[in-house]
Amino acid sequence: MELSTSHDEGIVSWYHSLLAEGAQVHIASSTELFARTNLVGVPFASVNVTGSWLSRMMSLRKLYRYIRKNEIGHVVINTASGTLVRDFLWFLPKQISVVGVLHHIGRINSSWTQKQITQRLKAYAIISPHLLEGMKTSSIPVHVVPLTAVPNSKRESESEFESKSESESQIALVEIVDEKNIKPAKEFWVVIPGNIEGLRKDYYSLLNPKFMQQLPTNVKFVFLGDASGHRPDRVTFKRHAIKYAKQCIWFDNYISHELFHQYMRQADVVLPLIHPNCHEYSEFMSIKSSGAFTMAWTYKKPMLLERGFSVFPHLHFGSKFYDVPELPKILRQLAIGELTIGGGEVPWNDKFRQDSTVQIITNSGSPLTKNF
Repeated sequence: MELSTSHDEGIVSWYHSLLAEGAQVHIASSTELFARTNLVGVPFASVNVTGSWLSRMMSLRKLYRYIRKNEIGHVVINTASGTLVRDFLWFLPKQISVVGVLHHIGRINSSWTQKQITQRLKAYAIISPHLLEGMKTSSIPVHVVPLTAVPNSKRESESEFESKSESESQIALVEIVDEKNIKPAKEFWVVIPGNIEGLRKDYYSLLNPKFMQQLPTNVKFVFLGDASGHRPDRVTFKRHAIKYAKQCIWFDNYISHELFHQYMRQADVVLPLIHPNCHEYSEFMSIKSSGAFTMAWTYKKPMLLERGFSVFPHLHFGSKFYDVPELPKILRQLAIGELTIGGGEVPWNDKFRQDSTVQIITNSGSPLTKNF
């Protein structure tokens, strides 16, 4: 379930992992977020997450009835923070097992609301091993469960779904997206996953004449996230990016999971673009994890990381570290084949992802933190 307005990639990831293990999976979220997942025929409970306090409480009451009616015994809260999550847990029957997913750990020990949430959870799941250091004082088990968003293919018609049993409909959802090649021959794609967020990424170290002039013409930057709206950081980004329209791809709209998959699958290298001059750099070095990390591992793509991240051993898998001034040189060498990035095995694979999910839900085995 998701009681915020974002992190739908987490919903998709948990859904497919649990479904692959034979679980009957329901989803509870806002209608808008659920629509973005493109999951069709999945048992769904709509939750009001942005209305007045009274309307949100009424929505939670309906959700309790839905859980009771469908005899749901396990709940995964995809973003386990905030007052709405706390309020939901207050009245949830104690016999229901709850796992909470954390995308950052900044207030895990200081927030009164978060402490109340922790008391009701069976375990936490975090998306990156480097967050473990900040979770040492947790009073409940902490597991590393990377998010590996799996896209769906084109929708089946409603009549086709109606003609199938519930179990057949759910199985039919796990399909492979059309794998057409969308990358022109000889282009070298540097993919920067994530919505345009000026506080998180150093776009302007790239989008300037000095940097661009050092690159071969076949290098193309794919800003794989939503750049829409009139937020100052997005307006500034587009004003710079349009100067280099032949070398950049960006999206003035929400990107579907299918399209995200197609671009990630054909990426040559992943660039999180988190530099020391970014406002949130220190947070990514301590209490946050970038989704770009897990996307690089999920799609088995090499990754370029600013040298500060080299202090985390698990980030050495398939990565090359750089000082910001040398980034254009490294990209040029990669694009013309003078440099390759190796790295051995990634820190997890598909089997690990499924095992860790089931282990947390069923409370079997020991915590996965021992593996890192």
